[in-house]
Amino acid sequence: METKLQAIGMQVRDLDVIGDHIVGFIADDLIPPSPRAEHVPPVEAFRKLVTDHNLATAVPPFYLQLANKSGFFSTIGPEILTVFLGLDPAESDSAKHFLLDYGLWREGDLYEERTEKAERLSKPVRAWWKDATRRKQTPFATSLSEFWWTRDLAETLNDLRAALLRSDKQRAKALCPIVGEHFIHGYKPSAAVEREANFLLALGTGRMLESARIAPIEENGKLFPVIATGFSRDAVFAQLLLKTVQSNPLYRCKRSDCDKIFVRSRLNKEYCSDHCQALTKRRRQLGKPIEEIERADTSLRRN
Repeated sequence: METKLQAIGMQVRDLDVIGDHIVGFIADDLIPPSPRAEHVPPVEAFRKLVTDHNLATAVPPFYLQLANKSGFFSTIGPEILTVFLGLDPAESDSAKHFLLDYGLWREGDLYEERTEKAERLSKPVRAWWKDATRRKQTPFATSLSEFWWTRDLAETLNDLRAALLRSDKQRAKALCPIVGEHFIHGYKPSAAVEREANFLLALGTGRMLESARIAPIEENGKLFPVIATGFSRDAVFAQLLLKTVQSNPLYRCKRSDCDKIFVRSRLNKEYCSDHCQALTKRRRQLGKPIEEIERADTSLRRN
């Protein structure tokens, strides 16, 4: 039986940046009662799960069925991976817009105390957090350093899978240490490049799916297994997992001034569209700037 993915995002609001963290509030006042526990106050139940560090466990049995019903839980589509890989750290608000579109980044962002030193909250963030708690709001803080590190890692894993599909051992050999050093202290690359690359793909993707759950879900009177998650980071890596096992990684358009992320319809496809391919060909032939070529040839103009 095929394992499916069901990902939902938890709505956030009032985002701001304090130092290295995006801070904001969970819009938990929008949570509707669960049909499986209608007698339980939804906000109180949600906050109890946060306090007990058990929020991820409630996603499959209680929260998946509430997607798109109140504005708090929204279904996350497969495009999240393309959007995430296309983010540019130079655009200062791009991470904030991503969280507004796809919801809370990870479960750990709901906790004031952090185990990783690089993600620990600064004094200004802690002061903001305490004030939010006094006002009986549910705060979160997402590390920008971790967010952009994760984006680079996701792109590296995707590129590694693409190198395997092209049988490009040199590229795979260059990428393996980048992934290996992220997760293995004192990493030493193996001479068996293809085997090592597949091992690192499994390791990297699996480690980053920190709050995803495999759970049986009932539909039309039958149970089937799903990968279930309520956090946008897990949704990114769940999609990367599916692309990996389907041997269908994402690629970046070869046109120098496009840089769009796309899914290949065939293994040798290098451009996201016929327009980009044709324009690149004409530019090579004529050696002219893009504006001059598009003015001269209306067939190359975008709709």
